[in-house]
Amino acid sequence: MFFTIVLLYTSCREDFGNLDVYNNVTGEVADEETLEPIPNAKISTNPVTELRISDEFGRFVLDSLTSSIYSIKVVVDGYQSTLTSFNIEDLDNNKILILMERDSVVLSPPEAPFNPFPSQNSEQQDLEINLRWSSSDDNDSLLYTVLFFRPDNITPEKIIAESLDTSVVVRDLSFNSTYFWQVEVTDSDGLKTLGPTWNFKTKEFPSDIFRYTFVRKVNGIDQVFVGSPAGEYVQITYNANNHWRPTFSPQRDKIAYLSLLEGDVHILMMDRNGDNVNQVTSTRPLRTKDILETPFTWSENGERLIYMDFDRIFSITRNGTGLLEYGFQAFGDIISSVDYSSIDGGKLVVTTERPSGNDSKLYLYDIALNEQVEILDSLNGQLSHAQFSPSGRQIVFTYNELSSFSTDGIPLNKRIYYYDLDDEILLDISDRKAGGTADYNPRFSNNGANIVFNNNQSDGIGQSSTFIMDVSEVLTDSSPVRDTLFTNSNMIDWE
Repeated sequence: MFFTIVLLYTSCREDFGNLDVYNNVTGEVADEETLEPIPNAKISTNPVTELRISDEFGRFVLDSLTSSIYSIKVVVDGYQSTLTSFNIEDLDNNKILILMERDSVVLSPPEAPFNPFPSQNSEQQDLEINLRWSSSDDNDSLLYTVLFFRPDNITPEKIIAESLDTSVVVRDLSFNSTYFWQVEVTDSDGLKTLGPTWNFKTKEFPSDIFRYTFVRKVNGIDQVFVGSPAGEYVQITYNANNHWRPTFSPQRDKIAYLSLLEGDVHILMMDRNGDNVNQVTSTRPLRTKDILETPFTWSENGERLIYMDFDRIFSITRNGTGLLEYGFQAFGDIISSVDYSSIDGGKLVVTTERPSGNDSKLYLYDIALNEQVEILDSLNGQLSHAQFSPSGRQIVFTYNELSSFSTDGIPLNKRIYYYDLDDEILLDISDRKAGGTADYNPRFSNNGANIVFNNNQSDGIGQSSTFIMDVSEVLTDSSPVRDTLFTNSNMIDWE
């Protein structure tokens, strides 16, 4: 505590006797070197009076003082606090000037954080990681803000702000990607230090684990995921566009999918880990009655993609060239799904639907002979999602009878059917489907031993799930067991 010189202005006074209340005292707080007034100084007294704050001119008033001798304490940021005493009877015109000495203490910012985890330039990190660091500032209370830089984004993400914690978990990282991060430290005086830039790299994409791909909504946007038989999964698309109908190539090196670009639905292609995205279709987009219910397919060698444009079927190379049209005739219907098999020189299984209704047809189209034949014409309802087995001798598809639609056209009882083309055996394999739900989007495993499919509420509201069943049970049990593979998943595909 420092004492300051108080300038007292004295004058002759006439003694009127002892009074219980003295006149007001007017004071001014100023810098002792420059004599500049100091605003916002806190003035307290002993005996106690009301706390005063100096105004913009450094002035304050002490009124209704009931004693003649007072001590004044003045505190203001940037100056040493002062304590002085005065006798009111010694003041000239009841005025007091308090000169303040600047604080000689220089505040130092906190030390930069150190000892990061993961360590600088570390590799093979998991896709969920607990970032940690150390810091010290002589037992001061420190707050931390973490700036996190994702690949291809120069704007940092503030994953925590002014937190007491010295760790934070980051999730949903990408494989084989380098991430940068910094920690900003703030001490109790408000001084900040931005630490060094650290980085780490995530592990390589494990291509032999993720055998499934599906769609899940993330913040209202359809994004593509890949998953393993053990139920693990990772997101591989991230931008603001919807992505749907992911489909593995026969060589398992690529995933094709649909996205809306400039008002049209196009086929895009990417690596299995989401890298190297390129647009396949351009002048001829994919168009149909319901773009969300529209499977397309790969050719056997994975060099071409086969898709529909209303009542026509086209194929295009994976690099977006060589557009070809097949001779399939839809007879005024709109094509709703197409799948390819190399059996007998190449065949397509095609479903079509009336433009203004739900009644559908199922065809086999021989590519080499340019011939088509309608099959299962006794079915009276909506057919979709037709797919060949790996041998090309069986197909699975979704079917909803015309009598099971709501008045506003919602299918109320979608079921999955299995059909053997050689034996002409047709099986309903949705016996265990819960009432009020829909089975749809069936897909064979690449060895033909299993069928995966999706199930959701019939009105499509809510989260869909992915189930798996054994084909051997399909053939021998009228009520084959279905096991849950993934929750919150849609449009499943199996390499």
